[in-house]
Amino acid sequence: MPEFERWKVLSTATVDESESDYVALPTLAYAAADGDLFVSDVQQGAVWQLSREGRIVRKLGSRGSGPGEFRVPGRVAQIGDTVFVENTTRNRILKFNARTGHFVGEIEAPVHLEQLVVVDGALYTASKPDAEGRFLAPVNSSEFNAVALGRAPAVLRDDEMLAAAFGASATSVDGGQLLSVFQLSDSIYRTPLKDSLDGVLELEPESIPVRVRMGAKSDLVLRAKTDPEVAAKIVYGTSIPFAISGESARPRVLYYDPERVNGRMLGRYILAWRTAEGWCEGTVPVVNDPRPALALRGDTIFAISQSADSSETVRTHIQVILLARASECSA
Repeated sequence: MPEFERWKVLSTATVDESESDYVALPTLAYAAADGDLFVSDVQQGAVWQLSREGRIVRKLGSRGSGPGEFRVPGRVAQIGDTVFVENTTRNRILKFNARTGHFVGEIEAPVHLEQLVVVDGALYTASKPDAEGRFLAPVNSSEFNAVALGRAPAVLRDDEMLAAAFGASATSVDGGQLLSVFQLSDSIYRTPLKDSLDGVLELEPESIPVRVRMGAKSDLVLRAKTDPEVAAKIVYGTSIPFAISGESARPRVLYYDPERVNGRMLGRYILAWRTAEGWCEGTVPVVNDPRPALALRGDTIFAISQSADSSETVRTHIQVILLARASECSA
């Protein structure tokens, strides 16, 4: 199937730097369950709340060091009407009301958040796997009463250095299961939440046999510590998981497929999805930008990218892209 038939761009909004509501430097995006999109803007030191159509609704926070202010806003999550935003340089998570944008408080956070994941009304972040491979730890707050969850590949449990260098992962919760993918694995790791919370081990991982997904093999991983060329092969020869969405029967996995060109890391974003016939894949049609901010919710991808015209005016593009032919795989 031609790529242009696979995708449907539902909406595209564009703002340039002369406008007052301007997403200056988007780095991370989060798609909430109600359809709203939150985009961290490190240049303005704020988070933009957008509608599903890409329209700017409000700005959360501002640059500074006082209450409700960011040095550098990071990852975002939402529980009910509360939006949680990482303040990356102060080891804090700021809380805002999603309906008003008002600052309502803050909680302590780990030094660096690899993820923010909402599980059963509690906030989790990726951490060093424990002896049983559980890698999602509850955020340090008296508000939450939660236990560690998930299971990471054995190599991440056994080698702290490799976990730090190649431990990229993505996690989502849907259909009563926790779904996780890792840079150093070709598998989806599934955890039935009720059983996990009761202390029962999760299901065996399931492989992702798509062409573009090249998880690092165990022999390469072990050699990476002593061979820089092997380490580079892992960095530029394996796809990096960016997001996962969907129930266990219909998972969608968004990857960054890197390529080294003239010393720069370039690449493309690939969506892999499963049908009754097997796994499919396609390149996401994002406006030309080597590192856009992306979020995934079901079959919908939210892409915030930037471009400059001949006059060097910078424009920010907010695209809502639907995987329109999810039931078909043929090229």
